[in-house]
Amino acid sequence: MSSRRIAADVRARWFTVSQAAEYSGTSPITVRRLIERGELEATKFTPRALRVSRASLDALAERNSTATHRGGAR
Repeated sequence: MSSRRIAADVRARWFTVSQAAEYSGTSPITVRRLIERGELEATKFTPRALRVSRASLDALAERNSTATHRGGAR
């Protein structure tokens, strides 16, 4: 696999906090709070590069969708 293809694959799976907020329809502050509470998985690629996985965002959306349908958190 070429280095360009690997880089594109990584970008498709990991979002910046701003990108994660846009993807999830929330604000960057909300994304950071979810990370701090352990509700959203994030990884530091470098000291300043915090990234959120697409899988973690999708899992959060699924949990919230299920909770709402069952009369839980809104």
